[in-house]
Amino acid sequence: MKINQTHPKWIWEQDDFPNFTYTEPDLTSLYFKLGQLKMIEKFLNESSSVELLVDRLANEAIATSAIEGEI
Repeated sequence: MKINQTHPKWIWEQDDFPNFTYTEPDLTSLYFKLGQLKMIEKFLNESSSVELLVDRLANEAIATSAIEGEI
């Protein structure tokens, strides 16, 4: 799935950072995507769900370390 990225990927890349603003349609779209992810999670068994969470957290930690220049 390709995401149409019209805004900077990271909040600190926005011109008005650190002032966070949002619109109702933006949140509605995100809530819809969150619902889709929760539905997929329900189909996974518990061990798969935990494994997916651990993998996601590890990827986030690696990305954060890369941003900070630690790797």
